[in-house]
Amino acid sequence: MNIFEEAAALKKENRVFAIAMITESKGSTPRSSARMLVKENGSIVGTIGGGPVELYVIEQAREAMKEGKNRTCSYTLLMKEKEGMHCGGEMTFFIDVEVPGTTLLLVGAGHVNQAVARIAVNTGFNVIVADNRIELLNPDFFPPHVLLFHGETLEEAVEQTDLDEKTFVLVATGSEDKAGLKAVMMKNPRFLAMLGSRRKALMIKKELLQEGWNEDDLQKVICPAGLDIGAESPGEIALSLLSQMVMVKTETNGRELYPSSKHKNLIIVRGAGDIATGTISRLHKAGYAVLALETDNPTVIRRTVAFAEAVHSGKAKVEGIEAELAGTPEEIQKTHQSGKIALAVDPEGKLIGQLKPSAVIDAILAKKNLGTTRNSAPLTIALGPGFEAGKDVHYVVETSRGHDLGKIISRGPAKANTGIPGNINGFTEERIIRSPSAGKVTVLKEIGSIVSKGEIIASVGKTEVSASIDGLIRGMIRPGTEVTENMKIGDIDPRGEKAQFMTISDKARAIGGSVLEILLSHSLCP
Repeated sequence: MNIFEEAAALKKENRVFAIAMITESKGSTPRSSARMLVKENGSIVGTIGGGPVELYVIEQAREAMKEGKNRTCSYTLLMKEKEGMHCGGEMTFFIDVEVPGTTLLLVGAGHVNQAVARIAVNTGFNVIVADNRIELLNPDFFPPHVLLFHGETLEEAVEQTDLDEKTFVLVATGSEDKAGLKAVMMKNPRFLAMLGSRRKALMIKKELLQEGWNEDDLQKVICPAGLDIGAESPGEIALSLLSQMVMVKTETNGRELYPSSKHKNLIIVRGAGDIATGTISRLHKAGYAVLALETDNPTVIRRTVAFAEAVHSGKAKVEGIEAELAGTPEEIQKTHQSGKIALAVDPEGKLIGQLKPSAVIDAILAKKNLGTTRNSAPLTIALGPGFEAGKDVHYVVETSRGHDLGKIISRGPAKANTGIPGNINGFTEERIIRSPSAGKVTVLKEIGSIVSKGEIIASVGKTEVSASIDGLIRGMIRPGTEVTENMKIGDIDPRGEKAQFMTISDKARAIGGSVLEILLSHSLCP
């Protein structure tokens, strides 16, 4: 048998081998042109000249097969009798490694796995199918070279397959997925996925835990499986599943090779006040496309560090980052293309359903839930009290100052609102300016003004509002805003000239960092 016949036979058996060929020969060498096939165990078909040089190339070929990579190597032949040679020169070899395709075991022979098999055979997978339903194991339903295994039970069918830790496995039986998982989990395959909903996966995992299965093994099961491409038909679902498998096999991230103008991971932030702006800023700097949603009349106090100001003026800039008002999806896309943050007036969050973002962050800080749910997006995050992680949203971020500021909560609520502002130089509630009555605000001292206790700084209707302490006005509601009695309309910082009123606060940055951590932990890259 020549090396090409042997190579064809080994390839059919899905076994690794290498072909070594002489690419250059200088001086006196046993051969100047030859090929040799090397098997995994070191046996050969053909020769490149024998002697020490051949042993050297065999060893190089076996190492290349272990690495799964081609290589080039050289050998210098010396005029030494003890080496069994009577010639001198140099030979260079190219070793071409033929790595067998990855085995894909499809547990279940239904419509989806039939579609998966058709795509998989053309993407380098060696496909085998196991099922206990003989009527589905029809060779006409599958491409050529797909191996079909039948058993009286699903476990018997799987047991006949050559399953190991390198195998990719997809369980899609419809009604016997638990049996399918039990049959393959102990083999610890490289990729193990089950077709079905998250609810189905949780139910099956719960049952398997009750039967004594290891939780670590169950955590390896991917379900729901596939990439989010909006798949509905068996063919589309198969494409989604195979895309994920190839991504795992090649150890890549599945991002677009050339991103289109439509961002892959749009993040919508509900609210654009000073704390929300800290989050929006961090996400924007990290490269995300961010859309902020606000009311038509934001009652923001710290206006100099809030993107919400764009509602009134069309644009707002904080620390050099610009937000621009955008009303339609087309305008939003155009704003993102220009490298800016998009802001829309949408207090009810209607754009969330239209744009289908990868994540929704509720940063309204209303101390209660104004409509964000776990179904708002694949990932939902709420800032502060009013939400319960695991129930209302996926995560809650602690906003209360102290040791736990920025803490990521995956189960339960944030700390309850105390109603007491943070302590600055011994002042808490005294820092806050509240409206003495309902009416329209007239601002007499703008943000950044140094004021003394008792100094008139604003009026609501005909009622004057005076400074409660000495300090710098860090926040003041927009002039002309209609307010209610006792509503917060200003904020005085007792640190005076040392107070920061044009930059994002440490609190807002910490909270924004936690949100960024959650997104990255869920592989939601920019």
